[in-house]
Amino acid sequence: MHTFMKDISDETGNKSMKELGFEQPKWMEQEVCLYTVDSIRHSGCSSGSYMPAVTYVDATRLMYAYGDDIINFLDQHSDYCSGEFDLDPEKHSYGGWCCRVVSAAVECWAHSIPEDHDFEGRAE
Repeated sequence: MHTFMKDISDETGNKSMKELGFEQPKWMEQEVCLYTVDSIRHSGCSSGSYMPAVTYVDATRLMYAYGDDIINFLDQHSDYCSGEFDLDPEKHSYGGWCCRVVSAAVECWAHSIPEDHDFEGRAE
């Protein structure tokens, strides 16, 4: 499995992205660590890596509170993610659609973290 965390210590892997100097979108209310970002990048939210994105009640609440911000994020970061996010009641329930959109945004954000970042501060 390819990982951008190849030589990362447990101390660094367990640090929150905020501690590592990365801004986490306000709609990602649950703070994540570097290990979680790696898991999201490899397995997606549906693997359980970020449960608020795949739990209907949480994803629906997030879309209610931050829906415009989430959709705008997806639009602005289309180089990291793709997909059709139109609500089609014949294909998805509203809760299922919310999970799909929030998951895509979280996965898109995780993939926007640069692979070549010096997380350990080893650069001289």
